[in-house]
Order: sequence, then C-alpha cells, then structure tokens
Amino acid sequence: MKYAVFGGAFDPVHSEHVSIIHACFEELGVDRVVVIPSENAPHKSIVANYDDRLALLKALLVGTDKVIIDDVEHTSQCDFNYTYNLLPYLKEKYGDFIYVVGGDSLSNIEKWYKFKEILSGVQIAAVSRNQRYADTLITADYLKRTYGAKIKVAHHQGGGLSSGELRARIAFDMPLPEKNPEYLRIIHQRGLYRGYSALINKLFSQLNDDLIVHIKNTVITALRINTTLNLPYEQVFIAALLHDNAKHLADCDSYPNIPKDAIGTSVLHQFLGAERAKDVFGISDENILDAIRYHTTSCPGNTLLGKLIYVADMIEPLRNFEGVGQLRLAAMKDFHQCYEACVKRTYEYLLKQDVEIYPLTKAEYDRIISQKR
Repeated sequence: MKYAVFGGAFDPVHSEHVSIIHACFEELGVDRVVVIPSENAPHKSIVANYDDRLALLKALLVGTDKVIIDDVEHTSQCDFNYTYNLLPYLKEKYGDFIYVVGGDSLSNIEKWYKFKEILSGVQIAAVSRNQRYADTLITADYLKRTYGAKIKVAHHQGGGLSSGELRARIAFDMPLPEKNPEYLRIIHQRGLYRGYSALINKLFSQLNDDLIVHIKNTVITALRINTTLNLPYEQVFIAALLHDNAKHLADCDSYPNIPKDAIGTSVLHQFLGAERAKDVFGISDENILDAIRYHTTSCPGNTLLGKLIYVADMIEPLRNFEGVGQLRLAAMKDFHQCYEACVKRTYEYLLKQDVEIYPLTKAEYDRIISQKR
C-alpha cells in the first residue's frame, strides 16, 4: 500500500484541499491519502477548535473511502507540534510515504524545526497555487541542490481560495463556494468563525452600503494576496476592515495628531481613520494603525502590511481603471513589483489630473524611481 500524507490546520478545510487530495491520487500514484489535522500549529494561530475542524473535514470528505483522517495529533500524548517529531510515527504506521506540502510551505521550509532532517528523511510532493507553479519549481530545485532533498512538484495548480478568505466570507455572511449541506450546517449551528462580529457590526452600522461592499472586497483581496506573504491573519483582517472607517467623515478637531496639510484633502480619512481605529474601535497594534494611516498615500518605510492594504484597496474587484487586471495578476506573482507599479500608476495618474500630490506619495514615488536608476 502506497500512502501520501497531507497535514494542515484545515481552519477550515475547503475545496482547494480536496483538489490537492485528488491530485495526490492522479499524479503520485498512491493508494491512500492520509489527512492529519493539526492539534496546534507553531507557525500560525488556529481559530476553530480541533473537534470543529475535524467535523468539517469529515463532512467534506464523506464517501471518500480512500482518504484516511488520522487524529494522531489530538489523541497522542506526544509533542507533534513539529513535523520532525511526527515523522517516526508516520514511518512506523505507513512505511515510506510521500509528504505533501503547499508551494508556500515549501518556500518557508528552511524556517521549520530541524528542516534539514525532514528534507533528507522523507519524499516530498509540493503543490502550488495562485499561479506560482514556476516559483515552486525554482524553490524545489534550490532545495534539491542545497540539501539533497527529494521533491516532486505536482503539475496540479490550485486556485486562489484560502482558509483565511473563507473565514472572512463567513464573518461577513457572504456566499460560500462550499455547497455541502452538512459542512454549512456545522458552520452555522456551531457559530464558527464569528469572532469579529462585534467589531464588524459596530463599523458597518456607521457606513453606507457602497462603502461596506468596498471594505468587504478589500478584506477578501488582502487575504487572497496574503497567501503569498504569510502575514498574521488578524493584522491583515483588521487593517483591511478598518482602513476606510473614516471615509465618510471630515471632522478631525478631536485629533490633534493629524497632519495639518492633510486637512481638507482627499487623504484626510487615512490619518483620521488611524486615530479612530485606536479611539473608537480599541485597536492598539501599531502595525495595524500604520497600515490604516498610510493606505491611500503609502510612504517611504511603509511596512509590508501597509503595502498590502495599499494594494488591496487599489485593486479590489470593483476598481475598473485601465490596467487594473494586470495589477491583480502581478499581486499574486510578485507582490513587491505590483506594489511599486501601483505607486507609480497613482502618481502618474495624479500628475495627469494636474492635482496637488500629497508629499508622502511623491516621496515614495521618488524612492522607487531612484532605486531603478
């Protein structure tokens, strides 16, 4: 019997995970796929508890008799938080198995606990998504040459859906791509992924419908791009959620920290939004506050989170300016190149409109141009 082992948080499981399982059978020639939901994950925060995630797995994989759900991380007394510690158990139970990872995990594998031992001790199959097949091939080749790793890159390329995006859709009561009735029943009856309901309700009660739609789109776009960046989910979600919380306001008398040259301009809302995020919505994380503070202008020294919110706000699905389609593709292939293209596009557009360009935007544009020389 030939096995493939596919582990993950599955928080929640979704159709992209199922497509990876199908790819294992089609491309790896295995007889069984062993799915191992994580009890804990050292590299990410898990939202739903183990029993809820397991119930969703069973609902989505029901009737798939060639898939085994192994609950070893939950039932064993051993410390299986790290893949390295789990390998002896897997080898004893399943023999010489193939260990399946996503392309994003492969690119970060040098950060794993005892990664060299993992690379030398198990056959790996990597599955890419988000049009990053070429990047996964390059990463695999590097790991082979550097560490002698045994890696096969599957031809299957997954789509853009992520667990983070799915959690946001549930939080916003948006339609879900998953249609399995039992899966949807579990989410609804157990109230899963509703941790931000109070914050969402408070914000949306202050905004009009058009702005709410824009904010939802920006959150989803930011989370989709973040599958290539791996920033903390909470920071991305909250920064994108609150980025336009002051878009409808102009009264900044209560906030003396707002730059005087922003008052009365189209960029006022980013500075006012950061102050209100702290004062009205209780946000204290400076990374989130800065991402809100510079989401319209950007600035030299902007953080990766700040750049992400800037780009997501600019290319969310309702934006329809010339060239936005190319920027959306670039965001998933090379985010940093996309970010620079967004800054240049904004600056050049404002220049053509013959309007005053805010100093932070000009400074960031000048920085990018100077680096290209």
